[in-house]
Amino acid sequence: MEWLSQNLVLIIFYVFMLLMFARFFYSIYINIKKENGDVPSDELPDCSLILAQYLLKQGELNKNSIKATFISLCKKGYITLIPMTNDKDNIYDFELIKNGIPNFKETEYEDNLFSKDFEDSDIDISDLYIFNNYIFPNKEKNTYSEFIKKLENMNIEEDLLLLKIVAAQTYTKELIVNEDENFENIQMSEKGEELIKKVKGLRLYLKKYDFDSNLDENEINIWGDYLSFAIIYNLEDLSIEFMNTLYVNKYFK
Repeated sequence: MEWLSQNLVLIIFYVFMLLMFARFFYSIYINIKKENGDVPSDELPDCSLILAQYLLKQGELNKNSIKATFISLCKKGYITLIPMTNDKDNIYDFELIKNGIPNFKETEYEDNLFSKDFEDSDIDISDLYIFNNYIFPNKEKNTYSEFIKKLENMNIEEDLLLLKIVAAQTYTKELIVNEDENFENIQMSEKGEELIKKVKGLRLYLKKYDFDSNLDENEINIWGDYLSFAIIYNLEDLSIEFMNTLYVNKYFK
């Protein structure tokens, strides 16, 4: 008892510290669980990039998904990049040229929301819409800087046709037709729930990697398939400097 009374303050201090550490680690555990409880996965979700972002943000659209789709379309060869250089041969911009994607009228997007023609293609209807309405709006050519400039001034959140196109990739035809543009009360399909797990699992996997403009050619090749998703997850942005790195390292070839 004498020892206890002499060391009571020290004991209380240690107990207090143990409780603080316990709370700290419990907080980490809860945050990880809140993050979605998913296991990190290197599997690429089998869906369009804008759909991946739409699911991640619980129905919201943002401009990162447009940039990510741009990278994907370049990789697939639908956009040719021609570097624009100054007197010192430094690349300051890129000319963008369309390759092999047809122009659609607004009604054609509506008519093809559930078309089987896109099932076996490497481009879906949301990619087609982004290509024609954001990257080449009524143009056969564009520049990268002009594309980014106009994108920053657009209200993508108010693009109801794009929202409808993306939602149609996740929900059933009957729900889309009955609810029209009001998606608030529509329940997610099993396919959508499975995609959400994959999208979040990939985010956890990619968070431990550092995407920066100093990547060498081997790293570009390794991360080529993941870079578009890194843009969605806000782990990387497409500055002109970063575009130069990708181009010089033949990322798009």
